[in-house]
Amino acid sequence: MPREVSELEVLMSSLEQLKARDVFASVQKVVPELKKASELGLLYGVKQPEPLPKQSKVYEYRHKPVDLLRAMYRIYLRGGKAASPEDIADRVPQRIVYSVRDKSLQILQRLRGGDVSLNQLYRECGSRSEIVATFVSVLELCSIGSVHVERVEDTYTITFIGGDVDEIMEKIVET
Repeated sequence: MPREVSELEVLMSSLEQLKARDVFASVQKVVPELKKASELGLLYGVKQPEPLPKQSKVYEYRHKPVDLLRAMYRIYLRGGKAASPEDIADRVPQRIVYSVRDKSLQILQRLRGGDVSLNQLYRECGSRSEIVATFVSVLELCSIGSVHVERVEDTYTITFIGGDVDEIMEKIVET
């Protein structure tokens, strides 16, 4: 037996149809603008990524010492301290350059007490220059056969192989 459709159901159905028609009409109003935007977007070309220029690892800036002193003087003035350029020159840290020969001798003396971890040698360095001197010294001592570097688990250990320290030091050429 066919079910009778109530007046309320008919009314609700017609409201849903009107609502759907309104939504469809609002979408139809926007379609021309979306079509224009779509066509405009198709005209844009996408550029492929370009490779980065090769970076030089050389520090290219050059500073005159007097310019650095002037900059330091301006910093002092900002802090409210009136210092003369001579006072500033006395406070400028001097570059410490470590000799590979001296560092090699220091490493050999340290190894007389037993094996040393390479990490420990680097931890004891106080500056970048000293780290470089330590690295070059270890390479030099390995190349002349005075020390042996061995990996034990996650650390590298340096062992003194033997020999007269004075003869070893004569073989090390300072560059």
